[in-house]
Amino acid sequence: MRRTLSTLIALAALSAPAAESPFEDVWSETGFDRVAVQFHGLNRTMVTFARDALREVTTHALIKGEDEITLVLTLIAQPGLLAGRRLIPIEGDDLIPVLEQAGIAVEDRALRLSDCLGFDGRGQIRGQGPALFAASTAYATAPSGTPLHTAIDRLAGRLQALSMLSRDFKLVPHPVDPNGLWTTLDEAPPGQRAALLPHQGALLDAVAAGDPEAARLAAAPLAAGLRALPNYPSGTRLSIDHAYTTLRPYFWASLAYVLCAVLFFVSLVTKRDLWWWMAIGVMGAGWTVHMLGAAARGYLLQRMPLSNLYEATTTGLAFAIGVALVLELTYRMRVVGLCSAALAFLYYRWLKSSDIYGNDAIEPLRAVLNSYWLDYHVTCMIISYAAFTVAFGMAVLYLLKTHAPRLMGWAPPPEELDLYNHRAIQAGWPILGIGVVLGAIWADTAWGRMWSWDPKETWALITWLIYTAYMHVRLVHGWSGRATAWTSIAGYGCVLFTYLGVNFVLSGLHSYAGNDPVALTGVKSLFVTHWPLWLAAGLLLAGVILWRTLRRERRPLSAEAVNPDAAELT
Repeated sequence: MRRTLSTLIALAALSAPAAESPFEDVWSETGFDRVAVQFHGLNRTMVTFARDALREVTTHALIKGEDEITLVLTLIAQPGLLAGRRLIPIEGDDLIPVLEQAGIAVEDRALRLSDCLGFDGRGQIRGQGPALFAASTAYATAPSGTPLHTAIDRLAGRLQALSMLSRDFKLVPHPVDPNGLWTTLDEAPPGQRAALLPHQGALLDAVAAGDPEAARLAAAPLAAGLRALPNYPSGTRLSIDHAYTTLRPYFWASLAYVLCAVLFFVSLVTKRDLWWWMAIGVMGAGWTVHMLGAAARGYLLQRMPLSNLYEATTTGLAFAIGVALVLELTYRMRVVGLCSAALAFLYYRWLKSSDIYGNDAIEPLRAVLNSYWLDYHVTCMIISYAAFTVAFGMAVLYLLKTHAPRLMGWAPPPEELDLYNHRAIQAGWPILGIGVVLGAIWADTAWGRMWSWDPKETWALITWLIYTAYMHVRLVHGWSGRATAWTSIAGYGCVLFTYLGVNFVLSGLHSYAGNDPVALTGVKSLFVTHWPLWLAAGLLLAGVILWRTLRRERRPLSAEAVNPDAAELT
């Protein structure tokens, strides 16, 4: 147990921020970190604006642990002060040879600001640097639509976001319309500009000079003056926004999940109810924090947080833990809680460490998704995928238990694992069918046709058909055991391809739900370039499964195997 606690502390340290900058106390003590900024049409606090604005310029990995408010204010005041910093990521392997041929050193797949932009004596942007010049030349000569074009577009987009930071620093609400567009202090009415612009100038100068005390003297009156402006956002909204960004509810939920997975494992080994109750308590606490985070994000967005892969995955993990909690409280399975919590933690850690899911920024809803059908359709799909995730864990454990009974002695009997797999699929299969139907209805209202054989909807149908086949052979033909476990695993493989793989290798009407293809270059290369290897491996695996299934002797089935609803588990 002591080793487990040490591991959890180490995991927390991996995500803990680095040493505080001298300015961090200034922002919290003066309340400047809670000042409202309108960014991309949404009102958020300064700390959220800094995070989201920097995500458009750089990546989390390049600035991990830094004071983001100080960094974004420095880029607004005098970006030339950071000319030597490698802040601009290279998002595409095809761009690297172009830069190297121009004599530009590429380290850690990132460029210095001075590589991309020119700066004058006051640290302001003046013209382009050698990297941008080389990229522009290659862009003009390369065929359109190539990965090189896309990589250069991303590079140009990040540099444009950097150059627009001062114009995006909108602190002044619309004087009449509470929902109107804000302006910068430079564009504010004369009275407001005269009262507040000197404080903003003094603040930016203090940050550029590295003077925390001067920044404190400027930040306090600036924050107070901004809060006194007409149509300033409510304190409730700003408090929720600040708490969501700074408290990181998803991170703490993930730590609760790994702890409860350990407790569930101890409960399985010792068979003591005390450990099970402790695991349930920790899982319930983690799920509550997780749901509060999702609710806060939904409140800030004024919609369900389901519009992109980041939101759908984090919300889906909450649904998966919810399904596991219901099953645990109903059947006291132990193993369901163990698998669900462990998978949720692993998914979250991958989510935060992968460039595939970099889009954790709070952004307005895209016009194509602005429909009430979004909540119903996507919610059904995510809940079904959550149930299938639980089933997948049970199917894998079943196969491990039957192949290595001594090693898996702590796991429940195979019959119980088989039943748990079935229960989870029973829950997910009809919800997936409802989700597909709702998606077709939404497609009819949005595109004028209910079905267009779009890759995402086609693979969703294939997934539903596989689980339909499972239900058929289970309930009609009495299949159980390894055959249904492999069917469950095959179905979950289709779930993953529908949810993730389609975004990597295919394009269609659902492409807006994914990230830019450049960020997926490595994954796409893995799946596309080596497709013959994957095909051969898949055919070999299918052949082995078919051979093992055909040669397996049919056992007489008990009533419980044919109709698990009649099973009584103790």
